[in-house]
Parts: sequence; structure tokens; C-alpha cells
Amino acid sequence: MRQVLEINSRRGKMNAKASHYLQKFSIYIVLVILFIACSLISPYFIQSSNLINVARQLCVGILIAYGEMLLIVSGFLDLSVGSVLALAGVLSVSAYKSTQSMFVAVLVALVVAVGCNLINALFVANFNVPAFIATLGMQQAARGLALYYTG
Repeated sequence: MRQVLEINSRRGKMNAKASHYLQKFSIYIVLVILFIACSLISPYFIQSSNLINVARQLCVGILIAYGEMLLIVSGFLDLSVGSVLALAGVLSVSAYKSTQSMFVAVLVALVVAVGCNLINALFVANFNVPAFIATLGMQQAARGLALYYTG
């Protein structure tokens, strides 16, 4: 009886350890499985030009996700990121088309993004509006401005 209990105890510890590692590394396992599946489905997936294209498409999303992660860790949530990105993008493309200057376009995008986030910070810090509500309002305002500007 004692041996059976020891064996069950060992199995329980091994299962707990395996479960811990599976939980810890599951996202990497899924990534590898997806990479292999996509490579088998399409012969073009593994080519360097396609991987570079995928990396280019993910750059903006990764940068936004990193900034959002920093906010979430600090206890805040910014819902206006996508709408502010759209407004800054629309206005910066318009500035580039009218001036043919990449410097002006980047400057316009930075000014719009920083301005919108300063308004968020003003509401959160000075008027004690919860960050969730302030950024929800900015989301609607930025989306509305972008839609109005583009017609």
C-alpha cells in the first residue's frame, strides 16, 4: 500500500511539473506548430522575402502592443491607441502629399499622437477621470476626426 501511495505521489509531482512547463511554454509550442503548418501548406511561406514582409507588417502592431503592455503593467488602459494611430496616419499622409517632405509627415504624426495623449493625461491627472473613460472618449473623438477628414 505504501509503495502505491509513493508511486501516485511521484506521478502527481511529475504531472504538476509537466503541466507547469506546458503552461509556461505553450505559446512557443503553438508558434512552432503554426510555423510548420504554414510551411507545409505553402512553399512560399519559408522564403526570406515572405518572412521579411511578415516582419514589416508586424512592426507597428508590436510597438503598439509593447506600449500598451507598459500601460497595463502600470495599472492603466489606453483604448484610443488604434484611433489615434489612424488619425495620425491620415494627417501625416496628407501632410506628405502636400509638402513632399517625410520630415514634415513624421512631425505631424508625432504632434497629433502626443497631443491626443496629452489630452488623455490632462483628463486623468487634473480632472480625475478614470483612464478607461478618458481614452474611450479620445477613441471616439480621434475616430470621428479621422472619418470626418477623409470624408
